[in-house]
This record gives sequence, structure tokens and C-alpha cells, in this order.
Amino acid sequence: MVKATSETIQDEYIISVKKAFGLNLISEYGSAEAGIISFSCEKGNMHVNELNVIVEESSKEIIVTNLNSHSFPIIKYVQGDYIDYNTKKICSCGLKSKVINKVYGRVGAIIQGHKSFYGSLLLYNVFKNINAKNKLSLAYHAKQFEKGKIEIYIDRTQLNNRNIDLICKEFKLYCDRDLDIILKEQKTKNKTKKTKDFESYL
Repeated sequence: MVKATSETIQDEYIISVKKAFGLNLISEYGSAEAGIISFSCEKGNMHVNELNVIVEESSKEIIVTNLNSHSFPIIKYVQGDYIDYNTKKICSCGLKSKVINKVYGRVGAIIQGHKSFYGSLLLYNVFKNINAKNKLSLAYHAKQFEKGKIEIYIDRTQLNNRNIDLICKEFKLYCDRDLDIILKEQKTKNKTKKTKDFESYL
């Protein structure tokens, strides 16, 4: 198997792993405080490790209780991630544990518009919708150096007029003219340094 951990699994990662190894990407989600919270089954669903943790959510934020931490109890710990949690989903793999539909990533980063503020989850939603509507998976990361403006870096093989138009239209649905979108070409990939989806320098 090929297992990924420590960062949000984007659609393009799954495609790349399948192309390179001919295998599905197995995702493991956890933390030092909570241990392994969930893992993906053969059907691709993220099952909660219910023998070790209790998972709750509030306004899309995950809250974890570690059932194995006796010397230093971790109870209702705000993990700092956004999730889509489905407590009623029944997976066809046969496991009965609850399912986390999606781990979106860190809560903390804030995108500042000219007048309003947006969680970095905005980026995930925009590119998820582009993929769902157009069957187009775009590799991206974003940086903000100035209030009301955001720089989005797209792989140079995907930065064309059609894709630029799709990105701008989708952002407009969420923030209209409150956020200026500056699209830039990502010329090279740093193979040694892990990059975040969004970095704020404000």
C-alpha cells in the first residue's frame, strides 16, 4: 500500500499515486495528542478509530477525546482542523464505525478581504467546486501579502485562459469584488519542502 499522513490529501495526490504505483492512496489522520483518529478503508471512506478516540464536531471543527491517554487525559480537545463528519453514513466495506467524509485542514489561517474575512477553507471549496463541475483537478497553493489581495499559484501546465476564467468565476460566487485574485505560474515544485495550501504574511 501507499499511505499518506501529516497533511490534507488533495485529489491530485490520489491521481498521482495511482499513476505512479498503480495503487489507491491510503489516508491516515491523527495527531500527537489524539493518536490515530481515522483511516481510509478499501472503499476510500475515513473510519473513526472508535476503540481509541471519540470524535465530535462543532461548526465543522473536530473535537477529540483520547481514550488511551490515562496519565495525561485528552478530553474534548479542539484539534484545530475542519472536518465534514457524517455520523449516520454506512460504509459498504462492512466496518460499522463512524465516517469522516473529509479532512479539510487547519482552522487558523484567515484570508483578509477588503471588507470581510474568510477562513482558508474558502480555497478548498473553490477548487473542490471547480473539480465537481468541470472534472478538473488543479494543483494550487496561495499566499497573501496585502489585505484584499490573494496570490494563487497554479502549475504552469494548467494555467490557461479557460482555467483562469473558471477560477475567477468560482471565487466571485463566494466573495464577489471583496478579494482580488492574482493568478501566478508555479514554475517548479520544491521536492524537499512541504508547502501549505495557504500562507498569510499579514
